[in-house]
Amino acid sequence: MTASKNPVIDRVDRKLAFSFGALTLVLMLLLTSVSSYLFIRLQSREEDRLAGALARIIGESVSKVSFSGTYHARLFVEEIKAKTPEIDAVSVESKDGRIIAHSDPAYNGRPVTAEEHAMLRKCLAGKTTVVSERTTTRGITEKIIVLPYGGGIDADIAGVIRLVINVDKTRQDQQSGIIAILLIATLLSFVAVIVILLLSRYFGSAVKELAMQLQAILDNSPALIYVKDREGRYQFVNKAWHELFHTTDDYVKTKTDLDLFPEAIARQFMANDQLVMASDTSLTIEEQTLVEDELRYYHSTKVAVRDTDGTTYGLCGISTDISERKRSVEELRKLANKQRIILDCSSVGICFLEGLSVQWANPAFEAIFGCPAGTARNREAAEWFADTAAYRAFADELYSAVPSGAGYSGDLLMKRMDGSPFWCNLVGQTVTPGKPEDGFILILHDITERKRAEEERRENAAKYRRIVDTAIEGICSLGPDTMITFVNARMAEMLGYAGPEMIGRPLTDFMFEEDAPDHLRKLENRRQGLSESYERRFRRKNGETVWTLASATTIFDDEHHFQGSFAMFTDITERKLAEEELCRLKDELEQRVKERTAELEAKNAELHKMNRLFVGRELRMVELKERIRELEKAANKV
Repeated sequence: MTASKNPVIDRVDRKLAFSFGALTLVLMLLLTSVSSYLFIRLQSREEDRLAGALARIIGESVSKVSFSGTYHARLFVEEIKAKTPEIDAVSVESKDGRIIAHSDPAYNGRPVTAEEHAMLRKCLAGKTTVVSERTTTRGITEKIIVLPYGGGIDADIAGVIRLVINVDKTRQDQQSGIIAILLIATLLSFVAVIVILLLSRYFGSAVKELAMQLQAILDNSPALIYVKDREGRYQFVNKAWHELFHTTDDYVKTKTDLDLFPEAIARQFMANDQLVMASDTSLTIEEQTLVEDELRYYHSTKVAVRDTDGTTYGLCGISTDISERKRSVEELRKLANKQRIILDCSSVGICFLEGLSVQWANPAFEAIFGCPAGTARNREAAEWFADTAAYRAFADELYSAVPSGAGYSGDLLMKRMDGSPFWCNLVGQTVTPGKPEDGFILILHDITERKRAEEERRENAAKYRRIVDTAIEGICSLGPDTMITFVNARMAEMLGYAGPEMIGRPLTDFMFEEDAPDHLRKLENRRQGLSESYERRFRRKNGETVWTLASATTIFDDEHHFQGSFAMFTDITERKLAEEELCRLKDELEQRVKERTAELEAKNAELHKMNRLFVGRELRMVELKERIRELEKAANKV
């Protein structure tokens, strides 16, 4: 294959060569930088490893020497410094930060600096070696190794050993190595540019292949692609243009827009074309044309086309059909307008948070918090909470619900702009599930009145409970299935049970078997909505009888469905016993009256009989006396 003689192709090849060369240079520099970083990091880690090993050896030596006392320890560290020029300083420090032995005797007995004390605490806390670097005021780079050492029989940690090593020479060697690598990489990059240039000149057919590929792209693009000269005559149209307007390349070529489109549309195209060629700048504009009597919209990008001398000889245009997108945008606009009206008219507060800052809020939200219209935006959500702790708890719970997609829901005590507190039911969800960075949608309901009503209900319930628990009557409530749902303390006491023992059981469990049918008849009356009072006998847990006076009524719901019954029971056992005793005494009295009456009747009969005897005798005595007088009279006459 021979080299190309076309200057245009040569120029293109040179540009390609320089482009690939520049890319190669960048890659080489990047590779060099990464290699240098890894080299420095590896060398630094090796320095740390060797320095740590050296420090441990010294630590073991110090631990053994420390048995001989502080004097020998100081001699030992001074000797190490004298024999090892790379070591700037060696010190043995107690746990409270005081220098026991230092390679510079002037530091013996002094406390360590704040920075050194921080490394000492970190070393002792982790019981491990701590390594760091610092640059002195003289510009010297030093590596500091701090490790604990033990002393005594049990080898307990007695303090730390601080080793300061001069690594300036190592850093200078690293810099020299990196500079050498950069020089070699740059030289190789320039060689690569020259080689690529020679190869591109030799393989000139690459431009032709590129042209063929470009033609394939143009023919398979769904967008309309066309080229016009300065007079507006078409020089090229792609396959999509042919298929849309049902024409051929021969028919379109050399024709203007006036030959192909209605005049109004053609004038619009030509004015846009002249604007591009007059300014020699690209133009992106929305255009419209008729396709089979249908008005369609296109997103057109037009750019001036220049020859090798830079002279504009025409323009190239790319027009993409956006009719469907336009319709979709219009539908979305209408939908957004409807949604805006709905949100603005909603009585529920709605806002959009981004980074827990309000970015949008509807009028109901601003009304709930007492904000002037349009002032809620850019306010922090923390402003609406009663205190910082409540806000942090809300934020933590909101973000913790994000991974599961469950969202947030809860009742919170919040505050309005004027500082007045109110209760709010808040529901939150991320705009994009699992991505809190996209923001949150919050829906708020002012539930202050509901909370107040609930509090009143709780207070009323507590009052009712106190009344019920202190009532002298037994109180019992049955559910729709006629099972016991509630008994007060007095009811449980009357029957000798604990309250929980009675819940969920039928009332017949506490009655005598012969009283159960009457109880079922009474329940049927409750179902019919009848209230009544009657006496009911119960059996205590110990088997004793309890007599009560029951007053029962029906419980209906709002739709008049039977929900159970409610009854109050008064213990009348003593009264019943008194009535039974009274009946017994009455019967006994009546029996005694009968017996006494019979006895009196017998006595009266006997008295009557004796009375008759006495009356008869008296009569005979009268007759006898009369006879005696008569005899006396007769005797006197004689």
